Amino acid sequence: MRPGTAFTVLIFSLLTVIFDDASAQLKLSLKLNWGDRPLITEQILTDTAGNQYVFEQCRFYISGLQASSKSHSRILQPDVLIMGTEDLSDHSWTLPIQNIYKVSGIIGIDSSRQVSGVFEGELDPTKGMYWTWQAGYIHIKIEGKRKSASGSWIPFRYHLGGYRSPHSTIREWSADVLNGEAILRIDLMRFLSSIPEDIPTEVMSPGPQAVLLSDLFLESILLP
Repeated sequence: MRPGTAFTVLIFSLLTVIFDDASAQLKLSLKLNWGDRPLITEQILTDTAGNQYVFEQCRFYISGLQASSKSHSRILQPDVLIMGTEDLSDHSWTLPIQNIYKVSGIIGIDSSRQVSGVFEGELDPTKGMYWTWQAGYIHIKIEGKRKSASGSWIPFRYHLGGYRSPHSTIREWSADVLNGEAILRIDLMRFLSSIPEDIPTEVMSPGPQAVLLSDLFLESILLP
């Protein structure tokens, strides 16, 4: 062995260990529930009061994604995602920080993006999550039908958005990281059961009703 070869190998090994110790795998997963069971679309679901529903879709934006350890925070890229029944609901990153304990962000699209004029990627209007430049993006889209007392099926459509005060529907959220995974678990039975009777079955524009429903959607997020 030539002089200096062993030293070079040792240095390489040390660098490898340091790099491995400074990186972490992180996974963000969405779990849509109906009570304590996974949500299944296009199937009759019954709540605890005996009401019957059929879900067609549940989609929503999350953005401003950030991973945090006790001493560092890291912005996740891409930091705007659509998650739901029609979209990829598992996302993974390799990050140069260890001991990540939390992932946070917002449900919706922040006001600066709403007026930026960027319509690419997840913000592409062809994805069906955009109204107009005046109203902006749909933050949460939930569609399905409910069986009435007479036996007929009544459609419900909640397209919730709005980024201007006092009708902003942007909501902050966070999820703990356990074993490298953060799970955003949402109980849609809880969401529908909490909607007051005076709220119409179609809410399709920004306003007080969209604000209330967005609050109820946030409250349906289940903690570990």
